Amino acid sequence: MTEKEYSTAEELDFVKIPPYPRQIASYFPQIMRDCCLKPDSPSLRILSRSSTMIDKLTSDELILQRYSLGDADDLLSAIKQSYNEISPWMSWLTLDYDLIAAKEFIILQMNNWSENLEYTFAIRDKQGTFLGTIGLHIYDKLNGVASIGYWMNTQYCCRGYCTQAVKSLVENTMKSLNLIRIEIIVATQNQASQRVAIKSGAKFEAVLKNRIKLHGKAIDANMNAIYSKI
Repeated sequence: MTEKEYSTAEELDFVKIPPYPRQIASYFPQIMRDCCLKPDSPSLRILSRSSTMIDKLTSDELILQRYSLGDADDLLSAIKQSYNEISPWMSWLTLDYDLIAAKEFIILQMNNWSENLEYTFAIRDKQGTFLGTIGLHIYDKLNGVASIGYWMNTQYCCRGYCTQAVKSLVENTMKSLNLIRIEIIVATQNQASQRVAIKSGAKFEAVLKNRIKLHGKAIDANMNAIYSKI
């Protein structure tokens, strides 16, 4: 495995990221800040290796691009603008979420990508406006099963962007990654995300009891799935 060094504009001090947990309980794992920061470290080192996934996907209106540290400001801004709407469904999102946390999230996703564990994209329109985030987590390689998670900046909701992003991700990964099933698991009360799942072509299968945990509480979730055509 090789290392790449990147200087940070804010001169934040990071150390080489230690092995991160293999068990990813949900999309957007909780960032572990203490293992990433060191006061006297001069640079940021990101582990890298070849990946089976291409870095950029395009559709009629959108560009899905692999996250880089240059996305941190846009990510943080979108999170702050959408806090009231998305925080109930994301345990990792707290009021003190800041630029350091955004960069730590991006580092984790870059390393997960390099390990072919999950592929997380920044969603932008063709003019470059940051719209949200979408990711594919392959949790059962043997059977070719993955899951998709997503969220959008509130001011760009209800425009079909999220549905278009899901469709693009499915179209570009189902066959190329030899998947037979892509799941979209949504808290039963999260009606907006459930609508996106159905509009994207997923089939509602069941309500799963205590399927996810949000803010320390077990929550029922809708199981939706998209199937391969083979």
